[in-house]
Order: sequence, then C-alpha cells, then structure tokens
Amino acid sequence: MPQRERVQREREERMGRSTTVPPGENPAETYHRLKGLYRRWIRPEEHTKEEIGDAIILEQFLRVLPGDIRTWVMEHEPKEGLAAAKLTQQYINARKGARQPTPPPRFPRREGPTEWESPAKSASDQSIVQYVLEMRERLVKYQEEATHNLTEAQRSQKTCVPALILISCLPIGQLLLIRPHHISTICFGLRTFRFRMAISHILLSRSSELTQLLASEVPPEPLRPEKDRVVFFQRLAVFYVRYLQVFRNLEVAYDQVVHPQKRVLIRTNLDGVIGRLLELKNEMVEKEYSEYHYMDDVLHDLKLTPENLEIPIPQHFISEYSKDVKERKEMVTNILKTMAITERPQFWRGFVERKKTQIAREQEEILLGMAMDPKYYTKLPTEITALENEAQTRIKQKEYEEDYQKSIVAVKSQLKHVEGQDISQTMKDQIRQWFFECRDATGTFPDYPDDEEGGSALIFTEKNPQQLMEEIAAKEEEEANAKPKGKEEKGKKDKGKAVEDEEEEGLKMLPSAFLADLVVGNKMYDDYWRSRDESKNYIQKHVVELIKEEKRREIEAEVRLQVDEQMRQELAEWKLSVDKEKLVKAKANAKKKKGSKSGKKKKKEKDLTADRTLESLCKELAEQGLLKQPDDVKMKDFLGDYSYLGTTLRQNDIEPMPSLSDVRQVLSLYAILPLGSQFVHERAPLIKAILLAGPAGVGKKMLVHAVCQETGANLFDLSPLNTAGKYPGKSGAAMMLHMVFKVARLLQPSVIWIGDAEKMFYKKVPKEERELDPKRLKKDLPKALKLIKGEDRVLIIGTTNDPLSADIKGLCKMYSKILLIPRPDYGSRFILWKQLIQKHGGKLTKALNLSSLSKISDGFTAGHIVKVIQTVITKRRILQQAQVPLTAMEFIEPLAKIEPVFQEEEEALKGWYAKTPLGKKRIKAATGQDEEEASAKPAKGKDAKKKGK
Repeated sequence: MPQRERVQREREERMGRSTTVPPGENPAETYHRLKGLYRRWIRPEEHTKEEIGDAIILEQFLRVLPGDIRTWVMEHEPKEGLAAAKLTQQYINARKGARQPTPPPRFPRREGPTEWESPAKSASDQSIVQYVLEMRERLVKYQEEATHNLTEAQRSQKTCVPALILISCLPIGQLLLIRPHHISTICFGLRTFRFRMAISHILLSRSSELTQLLASEVPPEPLRPEKDRVVFFQRLAVFYVRYLQVFRNLEVAYDQVVHPQKRVLIRTNLDGVIGRLLELKNEMVEKEYSEYHYMDDVLHDLKLTPENLEIPIPQHFISEYSKDVKERKEMVTNILKTMAITERPQFWRGFVERKKTQIAREQEEILLGMAMDPKYYTKLPTEITALENEAQTRIKQKEYEEDYQKSIVAVKSQLKHVEGQDISQTMKDQIRQWFFECRDATGTFPDYPDDEEGGSALIFTEKNPQQLMEEIAAKEEEEANAKPKGKEEKGKKDKGKAVEDEEEEGLKMLPSAFLADLVVGNKMYDDYWRSRDESKNYIQKHVVELIKEEKRREIEAEVRLQVDEQMRQELAEWKLSVDKEKLVKAKANAKKKKGSKSGKKKKKEKDLTADRTLESLCKELAEQGLLKQPDDVKMKDFLGDYSYLGTTLRQNDIEPMPSLSDVRQVLSLYAILPLGSQFVHERAPLIKAILLAGPAGVGKKMLVHAVCQETGANLFDLSPLNTAGKYPGKSGAAMMLHMVFKVARLLQPSVIWIGDAEKMFYKKVPKEERELDPKRLKKDLPKALKLIKGEDRVLIIGTTNDPLSADIKGLCKMYSKILLIPRPDYGSRFILWKQLIQKHGGKLTKALNLSSLSKISDGFTAGHIVKVIQTVITKRRILQQAQVPLTAMEFIEPLAKIEPVFQEEEEALKGWYAKTPLGKKRIKAATGQDEEEASAKPAKGKDAKKKGK
C-alpha cells in the first residue's frame, strides 16, 4: 500500500475512533459522519464480508496492543488479524528468548487498567492467535445473521456493517457477550429509542386529554339544556376541535406503535374518536345551518393554528385490508389493465411508441450533458434514515401481529383444554344451587332464562332468586302490554309527551353511538397500560397474561351456551318428576314466544345476476366503461388556504364563500373517514350521496379521484354522457343499476360518480341532448339509493357546473349533502402558483412576483392556472432558467386568452345554494324567523287544547 494512502486511511480511522463530537452536531449528523468515514476507510464496495470483518478485527487488535508492540507490528504491515497475531507472538517470544509460544501478557486497555480476559477462558489459558480466530468467527457469524432479513439493495450496501464498528468500540470482554440478534437490531434500536419514548409520551398526553373530554361530555349530573344557540354552538365547536387534536395524535401513535395489544386498543379508541368527530360535525351543521364553520376564537383560546384543523387521512385505511379484499382489488386492477390493452390497441401502441421516444430523448440529453443521469440522483441522509425507520416499523408491526395471532390460538386451545371442564362443572353447580334456592323461596322450580335475555348469565348477577323471578315476570308483563289499547292510554301518552316537552326546553346534545365505547376503551388503557412498567419489554412483544384474561371470558361464554342446553333439559326433568308439570305446556309457550318474535318478513331485493361470478360482472362493467381506474391524486394535492376572514364576515352578517381548505376538510369528514372504517360507517350519521357544485376547473373531479385513492375505493361512472346508449330500455337501465350496486357492495368501499349531475334532473332537456336521454335514471337511481344501508360502504358523489338548469327539489332529494366549491381566493391562488410552478420544474426567484401574479389572476380557477403553467414552463424554458429567470409577465399573456369565472356566475351559484334546504334554514336563522316559529309552536298546541275543551 502506498505511504500516502496508508496515512490517509489511518487518519480517517482515527477520526472515526475519536470520542469528541464537533460542537452543534446532532446525533443523526454524527452517525452519518461516522458512516462516511467508514466507507472511505473500509470501502465496502471493493471488499467481501470476510475481508471487512478481518479489517475490523485487525484494527481492534492493534488498538489494544501496547505502544512498542503496536509500532513494530504496524511496520510489518499485516493484511489481516491472524498475521498481526503471529507477528505479536514472534515479538513476545523474541524478547523473552523462548522458542515455544507462551501465554500472552495482560495488556492494558485505553479505557482503563482492567485486564483483557475472555468470559470463557482467561488470557493466560488461551493464546492470542486462538482468541483472534474465535473473535473473527463470531463476528462473521453475527454479520451473516444480521443481514439475513435485509433486502438485496441493503445487502449490497452492507448497511449493518457500521453496527459492527459500533460494537467493536466496546471492551473485548463485553464484545464476546453480545448475542447475534443484538447486531441486527442495534442500529434500529438506537435510532428509534427516543422516537418510541416520544410516542409513549403522546399516548399518555392524549389519554389524559381524552379522559378530560369524556368527563366533560359525560358528567355525573346531566347538563341543563342551553337556550342560547350561539353558546351551544360554541360548546360543540370546542368539543370538535379538542377531539380533532386527539384524533391527530392517536393516528400518529397507531401508525408507529409496534406493540400488538396496544395497537388493538388504540384502534378502538381511534375509531371511537373519528365517529364522535362525525357526530359533532353533524350537530354543528344542524345548529348553525351551514356545512362550513369558522372557529377563530376557539383556535385562539386553545392556542392552535389553522393547520391544526386539517383532517389527517389514516394510513391504515389501505394498509390493513383483509386478504379477500386485497385479492378482489388485484382482480379489478388486472381486468382494467387487460381492457386498456385489448380494447384500445391503437391507443396502447401509441402510448408505447411515445414512451420509447421519450426514453431515447432523455438518453440523448444525458449524452450531450444537457441532463443528469438518474443514477447520480441520491436521497438525503435524513430521508434515507426516515425510510429505513418506517420500513423497520412496518416489518416489526407485521411480525408482532403474526406472533400475537398465533399466541391467541395457542392460549385459547390450552385454556379450553385445561380449564374448560372446570368452568363447565362450576357453572352447573351454581345453576343447580339457584334451582334449589328458587324452589325454597317460591315453592316451585323457576323458568330458565332465554338465550336472548342472557341465559344463565342472569343467574350469576348479584341478586337473590326472588328478585330474579320478579324481573322475569315484569319482562313478561311488559311484552304482553307492549301495544297500548283504548283512548285513555293514548291520552296518558300525549300528556306524558307534553310534560317531557316542557321539561326539555332548550338545546341538548344528541345521544352518541360512540361515547360508551370510548369510555370503556379509555378506562382499559388507564387501568392496564398507563401505570404498567414496560422497561423490561423494550422490543414491545405481546403480554400473554392479558391474552389469557380475554380468552378466558370467551371460553366462559362458549361453555355457558353448552351448559344452558344441558341444564334446561335437566330442569325440565326435575319439573316433571318433582312438580309434575308436563313438557307440552313448555313447548307450547316456546312456540308462542317464537311466533310473537318473528314479525313481518322484509322483501329481499331480487338478484338479477345470481348465476354470474363477480369476475364476469367486473369484466362486463369494465368493457362498458362503467368501472374505471381512479387517477393517482391525493387529498393533499387539492391546494388551498384557510379562510381568515370567515369569522369577521359572519359577525357582520355577511355569509362568506368557503375556502378550498374548508372544502378539503369537509369532504374528508363526509367521504374519506366513513368509507375508510367499517365500524365508523355503520354507527356514524349515514351519508349516502354528496353533490359538489361549482364552476368548471375548481377541482370537483379531482376530489372524486382523491377520495378513491385515499380509501382504496373502486370508481364507477354513471354520468349521463357515459351511460348514453348502454343497456337500452327500462329493463336495461334496471339491469345496469343492479350490476353496478351489486359489484359496488361486493368490492366496498366504492364510489359511484355522476358527472354533470344536473342533466339527470333537467327542467327542460335541450334539443341537442334529447337523443342521449340524460334523465333515464332519474326514477331508478333514487330507488337504488334507498337500498344502501349502514353496512354498505358505498357513496354516490355527483358533480355539477350548472345546477341552475336542474330541478332543485329532485336534486336536493337525491343528494343529502351539497357542497359549494368557489373560485380560489387570494391566499389559495398564491399557494397554487407557488406549488404548481415548482412542481413543473420552475424555479422561484426575486424576478418572479407571485403576489402580483396572484392578484392579477383573480377569477381564474386551479384548472386555468395549471393550463397556463404547462404552456409557459416547457423543457426548453426550464433549461434557460439559469440565464433568464421566470417572470410574472410570461404568465399574463396565456392567462389573458382564457375566460375567467366572473363574479356574477359565483353570485348566481350562491343564490342557488340559498334555495337548498340548508340554505333556507340559514336565511331563516339569520333573520330570526326560526326562533319565532319555535316559540309559536307551543302556543298553537295550547290553543288547540282549549278548543278541544
């Protein structure tokens, strides 16, 4: 090795071994600096694993040698640790004049005066050569096991080798005590320890916040009704914002926590918080008569920013699909890809040729030096670290979840085998004792509780036999007197209702379907996890004792069903032998009960395609263009700023137009969160159809595709122009709707898009569109909409540019939620220009006045801005930016060629929205008419009673 290169490598090795850290350097920077020194010292791309291990062993061996021996050995330039050991032995033998190897001296370490010894044998019992061989074998073995689970790319980069350098810094006595699996986790563990501690802190703080929220919502004494609508809305707004902050933190915690049992509990609380958030939003809309709310005062009081109102999209909506759903999604994707190739061969050939031309042009630009080769593009070290951490977290979550599920099966089978018989016998003894106690108290054997009432679970409650018999008798009386008869009972009911109405004056919060589950979930966390010491469970594996507690309850429930059947038969035999009762009466009563419970059978929807498979239906819908692949856009791509003047305008009795940020938040609440969670969709206020109304180019279609991408939903297109000429006739339209809704339910979540929704409800069909028959689904579609239930994650989204041409009654009857999307305001236009110019390759300089550009583009939509940027920022213009930077004047000329959305058009849309049901309520509330009507209703009731008298 040349002298200069050797000196350079020794210098880099010493820098890597330095125990000092430059001032201002954070741990991540230290790690990446050491990694760079390692690469320049070891050069992993030029050496094998064995050679790297030898280099590390050689360096560590030379480091622990005394100064005079180290100098002599380094002068001979040993290439591996074994050669250095032999040279050391020669030096020792030469100095002592001995021909045979003798035990090595006890060399002092740099760290302190402790002796160099092996945990297996001391240095006096083992030669240096044997010791180095053992250390080498162990390091090679550890490295192989550490890199076993890595990808090919990670293996080629030898990402775990820096861990060996870190380990080699330890004293040699401790080095041999390290286990193989420690090396594979040391890098990940050191990088994520602080992060896990932060996540634990978030969990604790959010649990405390959730406890306070639940204490406020479920106080010991019920809150009095609030008569002031503004004060009541303020209370709702505070709850909404606080629940939203809990939701944001729980979503982060669920995404990062690897403990499987904690994840189950966090997911339960997360779904409960999402559901409660949707309930509060529904109440806010009903009390303020508006889909958009402005809560600047609440944000100020809670010391939050408008960014804290953004609705996060949980990542588990897509990542935690079941196997069946994933297989169906893959089937639909394969069908759509096949259709794209077979149905449009000319289009596909053109696409392939354009792709080849683009690749050839890029290669030519690289050859001429006009563009950089993609292989030289590298990610920042922080990005690489973040991706590594995320990948490791996902792997750990999957591994731990699989171990947890296996443990559940094993523990349940073991408990059933060991404790099942004892549980059964204990239950039988308790039930028999209850039989005799009831007979002693009442003189006869009791009736056995039905399964629907809980079976023998009622017996194990803390009640004596007489109380239990009285309860059963009271329930039977209630069932017998369920239907009121006569005018007297009706009169009593009316009086009772009147008293209740008088007592319940004012505004109250509606009953919640999620609060009870939230209280239980939060209590479970407080009772078990908050005070639990997990210092010994660093790797965050599942707790077996907790599984036993859960599965023991399940086994008891399963055993109880079997015991109930046996004890019913035993009770009947005792009654027959002791009380001399006949089984015939019991059977007759059972039949009557069964007959009374079974009411009218609901009509089932006829399955017109019962003989067809799901794959054939999907293929047909894809061939007809009704099943489509959604575009790859996310909700964050819908750019827009917060409305900072909303609260001020409403205080001055001016109804503000919503901002694009408001639209993004509301659609996330109404569409994405319910579609993403089956639990939330079944219990939250059901929204079946949403209408997006606004000028052309504001991003309505983009929002439909973003909803599909964020939830993994399938996209069905029932737009009038798309369905024209397909499935003709009334029977054909019925068949089309049946197929679409059937496949949408089977492949849920699903979104059914109706573009140009106003055409379906035209007041008068234009002459040029009569042949298309746009109103053919006007009657059948609302009927199909009624069949959507809470368990069906199917959402209809309509988009319209011209709602004024439609019958407003039919449109409002079809769509329960109508969202008005305006032109972008100044803040949104500034963000659009800035983000889109950078996205298309433009560079922002002082020469480009974005503020003036945003002011000039008033009235233009996001679609117009995208079109102008694509016109100006071409490949040639991108290359010229270094000499001639972009200016605002370049965008003005193409912008002037586009017709903007004028103020009159927006005012017309605003006036149309005022005629919708929610808009009418808003106007009445603003003028005070709703309060007059509310006060007039009880007065009318009193007058009617007087007239009756």
